[in-house]
Amino acid sequence: IISNHSDLATVATDFHIPFYHVDTLKGKEACEADIFRILDEYQIDLVCMARYMQILSHAFTEEFRYKIINIHPSLIPSFCGSGFYGIHVHEHAFNRGVKVSGATVHFVSTVVDGGPIILQESIDISDCKTPEEIQLKILNNIEHKLLVKAVKLYCDNKLKVNNEDLMRGSLESDIALFLHGKSSDGKSARVKQFDPDAEISSLTLTIPSWSSSIERTKSKADLSIVSDK
Repeated sequence: IISNHSDLATVATDFHIPFYHVDTLKGKEACEADIFRILDEYQIDLVCMARYMQILSHAFTEEFRYKIINIHPSLIPSFCGSGFYGIHVHEHAFNRGVKVSGATVHFVSTVVDGGPIILQESIDISDCKTPEEIQLKILNNIEHKLLVKAVKLYCDNKLKVNNEDLMRGSLESDIALFLHGKSSDGKSARVKQFDPDAEISSLTLTIPSWSSSIERTKSKADLSIVSDK
C-alpha cells in the first residue's frame, strides 16, 4: 500500500502488508519518483488507485500503460474528468437530479477518466436525500465489489487492449474482455449485459473508429458476445 496519508498504515499492519507513505508536498515529480522506486522494487504488475486523489503525470502513466486501474464513482462519461472527484461527483449528480448513478472501473490514461472502461454497474439513487447518501450507497453496494471483479479479470489474464492507435483523446482505444472457453465459430450472438461470472466462450467490447470531429457524447460502444452455442 502506497499512500500520501498515513491513516491506512494500521490497516496494512493488520493484514501484514508493507506500507509506504509518500509526500506529495515535495512535488509531483519527486513524489512519483518515490512511487516508481517502490513499484520497481516489488516488481508490481498492477496498480490500483483507490482514494488516491492525485492526477498522475503523463510520463508515469505511459510508463505503466494499461497497468493502472481506477474506480470512479459515476457512470462514465457522466460526471467525470478534471474536478470530478470524491463528494464533488455526487454533488453534481444530486444537483442535476440524477435518478440512476453507479461506478466505473477503467484503465488510467493520460486523459483524466478517459481510459478504456473495464466494468460499470448502476444503482437507483432516487431515494437519496443528500450527496453523502449517494456516496455511501454507491460505495457500499458497488465500488468495493466492482473493483475486486476488475482486479480478478486482470490477474486471470482476461483483459486485453486492442488497436492502441485507433482513437486519440477522450477515448484512446478499444478494450476486449476475453473469458477462457471453447473456440468460437465467429458468429455473433444477441447483445447482453456482461456478467463476469457467466460461463461464456468470448466477450468482446469494440469501439469503432470515429472522426475526431464527432463529439464524445455521440460515440457508441457495441457489446457483443461471440459463442459457439
